[in-house]
Amino acid sequence: MQTPLQCSSAGKTAAGIALRHLKALRHAAERLVDGDDDALHDFRVALRRLRVILSAYRNVLKPASRRKMRKKLKRLARFTGPARDAQAWVLWLSERKNSAGFEHVSSVIRKLERFRVAAFREIQEKAVGRFWDLKPKLAHRLKKVRRQADVRPLFGPETAKAVSREAGSFMRLLAAYRRRPVATAGHKLRIASKRLRYLLEPWEKDFSLKYFQDLLGEMHDLDGLEIQKNPAAVLTAIKKRKAEIRDELAGGKLDDLEKFVRRRRNFL
Repeated sequence: MQTPLQCSSAGKTAAGIALRHLKALRHAAERLVDGDDDALHDFRVALRRLRVILSAYRNVLKPASRRKMRKKLKRLARFTGPARDAQAWVLWLSERKNSAGFEHVSSVIRKLERFRVAAFREIQEKAVGRFWDLKPKLAHRLKKVRRQADVRPLFGPETAKAVSREAGSFMRLLAAYRRRPVATAGHKLRIASKRLRYLLEPWEKDFSLKYFQDLLGEMHDLDGLEIQKNPAAVLTAIKKRKAEIRDELAGGKLDDLEKFVRRRRNFL
């Protein structure tokens, strides 16, 4: 038996989801202006969720999902990357600064913190402004789609097609990562897992993908931190933690994840 969500209009439902993400993005932008450090994470997550919906359902969300708009949102996401990376590095080092061998890490933290503050200020001054410039047009277009979209195509079949595409992409990237588990392959796989998880969110709450992407996310952060100027003890700790993550991924986690995604290739 089909659920009301499956039988709903793809355009109306996808537009409604996108508008919720846009609202979350607006709230995070307001907090960024107020200097809330935690808002950066929320801003990036809401932006990523919005981009996934606009891309996955672009055929039923036009004109809101036009390539030009999606490119603007992509550039906005890239603009926030450096501040987020520095924030993650400072947190990782701060949690360990009292450990043996980390006595001289305070100078590294101060340097990264100065960079983070400067990058955060640039986001406040430029990125948030760019968001306010595009938000009214995007909101207007999404509301128009929600009002005027046809009953068909249905949301269920459209989601099934989108999930099948993303699951296929994920499986190809997973195979590439198994062959050569380097940083770039891991980063691409992590992004693919996020896209798939965001598509599944309205239908199920499963944290298999979240746990996996958190591991790869920490690996990505450590790859970036490793190339900074660090004391020898910090580099040793980074290499040790990366080895632990690789062991955890190799210990059946990738097999479990592959089974999870394979089951969802025939979603709905």
